[in-house]
This record gives sequence, C-alpha cells and structure tokens, in this order.
Amino acid sequence: VVSRTSISLFLFILLARIRDSSQLASSFSLQPTLPADIAFSKWASTNGIFAPSISCLTTEHSVGGRGLFASSNVAAGEVVASIPHALCFHSNEDKAHWAADITQQVRTLLLKNNDEDDSGRQEWVESWSGGGCTSYDDALTFAGSSLNMKDDQALEDEIKERLEKRAQSWKIAAAKYHLDDQKDYAMYSLVCSRACFLGPSWRNDTDDSEKETGVVGIVPLFDMLNHINVPARQNIELLSVGTAFQQMNEGSPKPDDLNEKDMLLIATKPIAKGDELLTEYMDENDTTKTGAEIKARKLVQW
Repeated sequence: VVSRTSISLFLFILLARIRDSSQLASSFSLQPTLPADIAFSKWASTNGIFAPSISCLTTEHSVGGRGLFASSNVAAGEVVASIPHALCFHSNEDKAHWAADITQQVRTLLLKNNDEDDSGRQEWVESWSGGGCTSYDDALTFAGSSLNMKDDQALEDEIKERLEKRAQSWKIAAAKYHLDDQKDYAMYSLVCSRACFLGPSWRNDTDDSEKETGVVGIVPLFDMLNHINVPARQNIELLSVGTAFQQMNEGSPKPDDLNEKDMLLIATKPIAKGDELLTEYMDENDTTKTGAEIKARKLVQW
C-alpha cells in the first residue's frame, strides 16, 4: 500500500526538481567502483533519473551479481526513484508482437551514431547483458540442462511448451519486422527478459484489454532489479505517476508539471541501508496457475 504522506512529500521534491534541474546530478546518490557501474551512474543522472536512495553495485552480495541497493534506510511507501517516461521503450502493438516491435526500435537506435541519438537511450541499451539466448535451439538446450529439471517432468513439459510458443511468435514477428535469426534473436530474448507492464497510464484508450495493465515496455533502473523466488523478500513495485497520484488523491486533478507516464519505484516495505532492491516476475497469489505453470513462466522470463 502506497503511503499518501510519502508520495505527497515526493511530489513536492519532484516539482522542485522540475523547476531546478541543476540539482539533479548531485541528488543521484550512487557510489560505484567498477567502470560499468560508474558509467551507468553518470548516464542516469545526466538523463533525468532521480534516485537519491539507490546505489548501483556489482558485488557478490547481489543475488544476480549486480543490482540496486538502498544507500540509506527507506520507509514503506517511500518513492525511491523516478524515471522520465521518454527514456522508456514501449510498444502499442498487439500483445503477440510487442517484443518484436521493441526489438526493432532497439535495432534502429543502435544503428545510429552516438551524436545522432536524441533520446539519450543508446548508452543504456549498449550496456544490456545477460538473459539473452542466441537462438531458439540455444533456449531449449539451456532449459534442458542448466535448469536441472530431470526430476520434474511437469515443469520440463511446461517450459518446452512455452518456448515453442515463443519460437512460433518469433517466426511470425521476424517476418513482419524483418528481423534476422542470427543478428536479432539475442536482442529479442533480452527484450523479453527485461520487459514489464507500464500500467494503465500508458494504455491505448481504444483497447479495453489493456485497461488494467497498460502496454508493455522496458524501464531503465527497474530493468536492473533482480528477481527473487521468495515473495517475502520482494520490496519494490513499479507504478506510473498517474497511477500513484490516483491512489493518493482518489481522482483529484494531477498538477500540469507532472507527466502521468513518468515511472516510480516505490518501496513496499521498509528497506534497510545496504539491502538489495528486489522484485518479482508475477503475482505469487495467482490461484489460476499451477505450480509448474508459475515456475515455467518465471524461468522462461529469466
């Protein structure tokens, strides 16, 4: 549950940031030591990500080897980061082809010279790594060996079925978007691994099916959060400003200075200084899915 008080205080800070962007760089509190972490810190502060309580670190203390950590104590309901909507990738395509649409956007961006990128996203995309199988066969091999499913036939069958469906979607989407099996599948896989729902503020008003979740996209900073299989340790949720403001004010008009599509990372519970920020792939309380279905969805997304 998002705290009205903490969001009110955050919106006051956010308005001040908008009025005086010169304060942004010094407000982004990261203390990285490795070049990649230093580069991301600089990129984030330069491009308007406001996260005074977050450190990006490559460390053995991260469940994924690299992650986001609280650089100070964080209260439940506190907004720990805001991300400008212009930095996010999103797709208004039908749900069958959103990943190919974003893959094409990324490919087009990477073909530009750095001085031609007016979106500020190229450096972020070039830093993406992990989560991307290079081919469908590679994905099947990985699922069959690395995930150790020898004693769980139901899980193995469920994963193979999901990978086969993804392969079919890839073939259709690749033809539509002129994507190449050798050059583009790895990026397609990365896009699938980093994607999330952006919420109703982003939805296409002509599509009622997107009313609750909004379109699919990739959000910088949020895409760096590691996922945890222990629901009790999940401590971050992603909301748009529009959704957060609705929860806070129950329909009151939003100030013109705020864009309802800007994204917020909000603490769902107290986070101690030094703790890693963690999220989940899906709702553990979804009673419509079997145990094998839930595990398979997580592993295929991973």
